Amino acid sequence: MPVKKKTVPVKRPAAGKSVTRIRKAVVKKTTIKKPPAKKKITEPADTTPKRHRASHIRSAVDRLNDPPSAPLPALLKRVSSAIERELTQIEIIICGTHVHLRHRTEAERRARTLASLARTLREVMLLRDREEKSREDDDTVPRDLDELRRQLAQRLDELVADAKAAHPGEAE
Repeated sequence: MPVKKKTVPVKRPAAGKSVTRIRKAVVKKTTIKKPPAKKKITEPADTTPKRHRASHIRSAVDRLNDPPSAPLPALLKRVSSAIERELTQIEIIICGTHVHLRHRTEAERRARTLASLARTLREVMLLRDREEKSREDDDTVPRDLDELRRQLAQRLDELVADAKAAHPGEAE
């Protein structure tokens, strides 16, 4: 009996173009699709919370990270030195015989800054005066009320005794 040959089919492309088409088709099939974009859920305009707080009023939370206020003498020194710097710059600009338009606008800007610094200096001086006045008016608060009552009673007794000594014949 004759031996039958077994033929095995070989997989090879028929032409170069068909291979690229097949590869492109395979690539297209294996690409991952992006998930659909999530839609934003918007609330109706009337349900959003409204702030009735004025923008210039700061809460304690807003002021939490503020630096501590500078003592008044240091603040006075800083404002005074800033005023001196601005005056010096204005003098430098104006000292020439002919002032260019650019220098004139610079001088005007510095003059406005100087006016603002002068107002600031005036306010700082008022604060310092108020602080000194409050120190003068500040009496120590008594820690013991009974002791305060005894001292007041003693003073009143002394006043009554002085009044009797000054006017011995008059009744109280």
